[in-house]
Amino acid sequence: MNDVANKIVGICNHHDQQVKVHSIEYLRPVLLYILCNPQTLPDSKTIWTGLLSLSKTNLDAKQLMQEIFSWSKFNSSTTCLFTSILLIEAIEHCLNVNDFDTVIDLSIFQALIVNNLTKFGIDPRPSLHCLLRVLHSTREHTVHHYNVLLILLAESLHLLSPNYLHDLLRIIAFIIVQECCGNQYILNMCLDGIIQWMSQTAFIPAEGLALAHQVVRKILERGKETESAEKTKVHTIDLKPAQVRYYHPDIAVAFDLAKLVESFDESEFKDVFTFVDALNVKANSMFCQRLNLFLRALFLSQEPSIDCWFKIYEAILEIIKVNSGIAYDFLMTYIFKLAGEQQPEIQMELLRGLPSFAVSKDNIPMILNTIRNLTAENGTFCMDLYLRLWRIEPRTYPFLIKLLSTPQKDSSKRWEFEIAKTHTIREICYDKPTQHGSDLVSHLSDTLNSCTDDAGDLATSYALDAIVALCNSHTVNIISTWRVLSSKFRHERRPKALKSLYRFFAHIPLLHTPTLEYEQLVDEALEQLWLTVSRSDSEPELVREALSALKNFEIGSLLSMRHIPMQYRQDTPGVREFVGGREVVDLQQEMVPGEVWVHLLQKIRPECGAAAADLIAHHIYAEINGYRSGVYRLPEGKPEPRKLQGLFPQSPLRAVVSYVVGQARFGDHVTEPHVVTNALRAISKKFPKPIPPLDWCFLHSFFHLSFEARKYCLLIAKNQLLHSGTARRLLENFLVDFEPNCFEEDLLLLFSLLPEISNGVSLHILKNFAEKIAIYSFKESQLSGFTEGCLFEKFIDSVKYIFLGKCDIPEVLDIFTLIIERYMDSMDLDSRLFERYTEVVSVLHPNSIDGLTSPANWWETPIGKLKKATIIRCYLVLYNTQLSNPLKWLAPIIDAYSTRREEQPFFFRHLVSTLYAFKSDEQSCNWIMELFLQIQAFLAESSNKEKLDKVLYLLDIFILAVVVLSGCAVLLGNLDSVATQRKDRFALFPESMQFLCEHIFWKDQEAKVIYSIFFYKLLIFFKYFFSDL
Repeated sequence: MNDVANKIVGICNHHDQQVKVHSIEYLRPVLLYILCNPQTLPDSKTIWTGLLSLSKTNLDAKQLMQEIFSWSKFNSSTTCLFTSILLIEAIEHCLNVNDFDTVIDLSIFQALIVNNLTKFGIDPRPSLHCLLRVLHSTREHTVHHYNVLLILLAESLHLLSPNYLHDLLRIIAFIIVQECCGNQYILNMCLDGIIQWMSQTAFIPAEGLALAHQVVRKILERGKETESAEKTKVHTIDLKPAQVRYYHPDIAVAFDLAKLVESFDESEFKDVFTFVDALNVKANSMFCQRLNLFLRALFLSQEPSIDCWFKIYEAILEIIKVNSGIAYDFLMTYIFKLAGEQQPEIQMELLRGLPSFAVSKDNIPMILNTIRNLTAENGTFCMDLYLRLWRIEPRTYPFLIKLLSTPQKDSSKRWEFEIAKTHTIREICYDKPTQHGSDLVSHLSDTLNSCTDDAGDLATSYALDAIVALCNSHTVNIISTWRVLSSKFRHERRPKALKSLYRFFAHIPLLHTPTLEYEQLVDEALEQLWLTVSRSDSEPELVREALSALKNFEIGSLLSMRHIPMQYRQDTPGVREFVGGREVVDLQQEMVPGEVWVHLLQKIRPECGAAAADLIAHHIYAEINGYRSGVYRLPEGKPEPRKLQGLFPQSPLRAVVSYVVGQARFGDHVTEPHVVTNALRAISKKFPKPIPPLDWCFLHSFFHLSFEARKYCLLIAKNQLLHSGTARRLLENFLVDFEPNCFEEDLLLLFSLLPEISNGVSLHILKNFAEKIAIYSFKESQLSGFTEGCLFEKFIDSVKYIFLGKCDIPEVLDIFTLIIERYMDSMDLDSRLFERYTEVVSVLHPNSIDGLTSPANWWETPIGKLKKATIIRCYLVLYNTQLSNPLKWLAPIIDAYSTRREEQPFFFRHLVSTLYAFKSDEQSCNWIMELFLQIQAFLAESSNKEKLDKVLYLLDIFILAVVVLSGCAVLLGNLDSVATQRKDRFALFPESMQFLCEHIFWKDQEAKVIYSIFFYKLLIFFKYFFSDL
């Protein structure tokens, strides 16, 4: 290598001036190979010294020196060390010749190298001392680079050994304390780094500790000042484009962040809110993790509003869920914020978020210690914190159970503590009943024994819910449990406790055991449930809960005639009453006569009638589910019967239908309208099989009874539509005679039924009806100004479910497709109605979507229609999966805008928001590569200006897509800037490409994109493309 070095130096210092002048150009490949090659780098110092001496007078040598740094690799300790040595020598050389611009660039690179030296365990002090000398020597020239330097040095605070902290803090103190410079958010990044050492001050030398106190004091003072106290305003944006920006993506991000924070309006904080709102942690997790230090700085800030702060807080919590390393590093900052926070709302949220940091096991001792210190003041709240912590780290269960076992000394807080305790026990029983349930039985028993008054109602309710969970998991036996509980709840009157008790009863049928004790338990449960239903003084809410619990007791197997209260058994088969008033019941009769359920509807209070109807519907469901094909046979030529005589005598369905058929003869003069309505409700449910053949014409008699009755009649006809001719005729006649301007509630009901009736009624009737209500609803909505929730919005929402449902009749789909297509030009682009319209279009058949939104299929291309098609197709990308790659929906729109340069910003805005929300790395990678191939194809034949313009347009989309998909778009503050500022997105492109290639599906494509011949051509076209900026 010495021979090679001597030859190179000889050529560079050749006596022939012409050779000397062109020596660098001639030796450029050799110098790049030697100085950028990790294997030859250790032996290249002589060559490097010679190159530096030439750079003083030779511009090519100076440019080559900077190019060597841009190509340098420091992914190993050896290359990192030698790069730092060469860099220090270059800085010293440039300082000696007063080349301050180059010195500053190299110093920024030096700040980055410090981080890498620390990662490899190499002493960074020579680099830090060099950097400090530069700052002292170039004070007048470096001021506008301070924010960039602080961003890079802030990361060093998290990496550096405490032995070197003093040297780093000297640089930071020079900028912050002595120069009084730095944006507040960037100062908070430094504060965040120093906070990490607060719990380890014993390791920090005294000089470093003193400097740390100075820096922290200055930052906190600056944070309290109402106006900026910067001695000299730092304006990174005023700097000339620096070549060092492209040395490493972290340097580029530092420049972008510096410009971003300087652009924030200090009098308002909506710019910060806009930035945080634009973050998409779930879609761009990797890039957001890179910004975690900046987000932490925003988190420490006192200025943003509560809404903005909560946005920052949620973003950080999302990041620590996927990166436990960040969680460990951030905990000290989090506790620092908690200790100094004055707003109760934020304090409470910070405490609730503390257990989230348990994703890093190293954080658990500090979290436990923090919660333990709070326990004496507020044990109730700490119980919730322990519960949250246990869900993340189950090994903290002993600390939770210890707090549960601790008695509450303050009598004024006793009930609050008991409620929190039983709620916690219930949650544990829900999550892991078999693992911890047996430990908690004694606590539940204590609660039930102590919480016997009205104040203990909620705690008792929670305890019963926990017991239900333990019974379901077979941790405890439900029979033995009730043996203990029965005496306590025999005369229970508290509403919440009774509700939970009824839920306990509802689980008894699910835990069947063939024992006499179980039968006694069933009898007791049914006795209490029916007693609640039949008593006139029971609360309606409790009656509804009891009726809901009764659904689980199947007729015949658990529920028999002897369980039914007397008032519901009168005038039913199987019951005989003597003159003295005593009744005789056939105790062997297991099946409950269907008339009992009609009596229940007649005698229950009206406000509970709907719950009773739902109970009856449940039993009808079970009955119909057991039907065989025989009950559906109807002799040929015979009309549908008027009654269901073919069903067994105890059938609930038969009894309810017989009742409503009997009431139909009264027409509008029904004596029990609420009973009839609830009976119709019971048979209007969607059952697993159709109701056996029946003439449904009697339903017409109830159309004028009430809207509720009419609704249930239409639901019955809808359910029987495909199986009953009379039901179909009834519904079709209603649709033919229906006038939309009569009752809006009827119109809304038909909207909701439209997806299901479309399969059954005749096409002619359906078409006329659909067009009639579409025209009416659109006109009415137009008159009201298309307000939110207007009739037409509800109509198209129902049409959406036709396409999402099981309708497979092409003619029906064609009818509604034509109706939808007809109204595209009638809505404003920015209206809520068009948003709902877009949702409907997204579920149409792909051919229909193409016909409606593909400009290639139009006779002409009005800009308004093109914009609507753009919005629809961008929506399709995110919510329609009919294509193998949803991004292919954009192809017709991309083509349409290629010749409309003045309208391209509109398309770019929607493209940016769509790509930023798109979550599939694999599909976005495939789409970009297809776009890449398309550009290559056009490049091969870009002989005329039209094709060249198309290439440049596609290149613009390519750049925009790379910037957005990488996540770097947020560095401009908002997504709109990416779409409208071509120069800004071009500046972001190199680092975006680097970050994107780190994604899993992009790693294999890196060589194709960056190192191919096409990319070299691409750079040439960039130069042409952006010449007009």
